[in-house]
Amino acid sequence: MRLFANQPDAMRRIGKMVAFGHLFERDATSLPGAEPSSFRDIRCPAAVLHHYWGGYSLCLESEDRVEIMRDPSGMLPCYYRSWDDIFYVASDVPLLCEASGQQPTIDWQGLGGTLYINGLPQRTTALAGIFQLLPGMTLKIGKGHAEEAIIWSPWACVDRQAPDLKTFRQIILDCIRAWTAQFPSILIGVSGGLDSSIVAFGARRHGGLHAFTIATNDPRGDERPFARDLARVLDIPLFEATYDLAAVDISRSSFIHAPRPGGRAQLHAYDKLLAGLAERHSAKAFFSGVGGDNVFYLTSSARPLVDRHLMGGAPTELWSTLLDICRLTGSTPWQVFRHVLQIPRARGPKYHWRPNADLLAPALIDDFKEQQLTHPWLDGPVDSLPGKAAQVAMIIRTQGYMEAQDRRFPFEPVHPLMSQPIIEMCLSVPSWEACRGGIDRSFARRAFASDLPPTVIKRRIKGGPDHFALQILRSHLPAIRARLIDGALVRNHIVDRGALEVALTETSLASGGRYTRILSLLDTEAWIDGWSAADTRPSWL
Repeated sequence: MRLFANQPDAMRRIGKMVAFGHLFERDATSLPGAEPSSFRDIRCPAAVLHHYWGGYSLCLESEDRVEIMRDPSGMLPCYYRSWDDIFYVASDVPLLCEASGQQPTIDWQGLGGTLYINGLPQRTTALAGIFQLLPGMTLKIGKGHAEEAIIWSPWACVDRQAPDLKTFRQIILDCIRAWTAQFPSILIGVSGGLDSSIVAFGARRHGGLHAFTIATNDPRGDERPFARDLARVLDIPLFEATYDLAAVDISRSSFIHAPRPGGRAQLHAYDKLLAGLAERHSAKAFFSGVGGDNVFYLTSSARPLVDRHLMGGAPTELWSTLLDICRLTGSTPWQVFRHVLQIPRARGPKYHWRPNADLLAPALIDDFKEQQLTHPWLDGPVDSLPGKAAQVAMIIRTQGYMEAQDRRFPFEPVHPLMSQPIIEMCLSVPSWEACRGGIDRSFARRAFASDLPPTVIKRRIKGGPDHFALQILRSHLPAIRARLIDGALVRNHIVDRGALEVALTETSLASGGRYTRILSLLDTEAWIDGWSAADTRPSWL
């Protein structure tokens, strides 16, 4: 076994094991804390999960095998391939290819599957022979073979004692502060929404913190007033910008660093702004609120009511949760009850991942529709709660979001709310607490109510780059039509040409229903071009 890292402090030994990335110590008597100064006598990866957390992969060499473990947060990617009886493992796919000396070919069936499975992380990728080790899994490599096994399950956390609001707040802040201590200068993206505001509050005392927010020209995508309130209350510098159409290049993929497509053209503008600001402030890390909606369980479902019923809730408690859901969703009690009847309660799986077949070729859909969409974390206990199953699925979905930033940025992407102690703690909070009072992510809002501006705590709407995304489509529509209708996805029978021609009309775009899918397909075409030509240069250069 040979180990390589591009930073002297990126590797540390734990007995016979070596950890790559960031590792923090914790024990039963203390909250998440600082970087460990010494390691316990720990001899197996499973024990590391109980005593440490962070964003890391672990490597253990024994007489007959090498074992790789990826921590549950998923913050440090882990990919692998074999070539000539040698296994290569890396945190970056272009680096993996460089190390093995082999340029991968596109797996067209895998590419079609990526578009169909709708963001469900899988061990297989759209590059032939390249695999991803999922968070909370181990890869055991023997002579000429390898097998994966689950080593951490979210379901082990569901039955734990839920924290009170004070403990909940403190654990989140300790995790954020542990991360901030790793970097001399930090750039944080803020929207004035709850999740990024909590991260900003936890990082506010860092001397090298700089915040930024980006807006569209449409008022619905302009979150600057919320971000300004946050920056003023926390007393942190804020840079404001708007999405720049000139920064978008539809011929290059924003996801070229990944082994599967998943980007959007609007990410070009975001990434270029991010890279420029990081250079200006010499930032060594980019912090975000990614994962907050997921771990805090942003739901408009009736599942919390079903959970409370299955847990033996009293009639008054059930009535209270019913009213909470009605206030949150604007539904009548009868509408909520109709939804309750559709939620699985019998023994067995409580969550079924929905594919996205929109604009895909009928033959490809037929190939995949009989396959069950699975993930190691979706296989919960037979008596699991449906609300918790949905929360686990939301955490799974975040794993794909965390691939968005290219690891070749000159700074490190950090998503503190996806820290293992936070995930474990949030899974122990009953699902009905997330909608108490008819407020989304209610438990987290209450925990930080005295720390953040009222405009943030009371905010119920979300902004986003939707207007900018439609602007990209309308500005480049002739080129986009030519690129997609005569593109590789149509030629390889992945996308339905007829459906695509209908979708790429002004009338269809005006309805606003399919622009996300179209931008995904557009970035996929650029991803195909990049890997076909072995041109995996970062899109933000």
